[in-house]
Amino acid sequence: MPNTGTISTTPELATSNISYSSSNDGVATIAQGDTDRSYTITAKGLGNATLTARADNGVYDDITISVTVQPATSITFGATSVNIEEGETKILELTSDPENANDEVTFSATSYSDYFSFTKIDNKHVSVTGIADHASITLTATTAGGKTATIGIVIVNP
Repeated sequence: MPNTGTISTTPELATSNISYSSSNDGVATIAQGDTDRSYTITAKGLGNATLTARADNGVYDDITISVTVQPATSITFGATSVNIEEGETKILELTSDPENANDEVTFSATSYSDYFSFTKIDNKHVSVTGIADHASITLTATTAGGKTATIGIVIVNP
């Protein structure tokens, strides 16, 4: 998700045009926003980048940022559904694009307490245990950036 901001100039009524640049576009980009004094920063990958705002009169300022979260552009369970026997536990794996995405993932399910239980192992794995057969539940994974993946879980008699 991009971050936006506004450049302040001294004197306040300075008329120089401002251009923006990044030392590492693979980590973060900075671009002019809706006005000549606004900007948008977009994280692209993990690492460090120096972002610079430069006035056409040569005056500039820069800041070095560290991007520590690689957001997922998409996530999937790889299957639309899975059967789990009553009493069985399966580990379900979530894949992401890009592969090195590391933003926080939460797991949620439709009414489940009587039919199955689930435990988050990490941002890529969830443990699911069938409790009662003849149940059909939807498990949803959601990233901090709002990307979602769902999988149908059917609890079957062993």
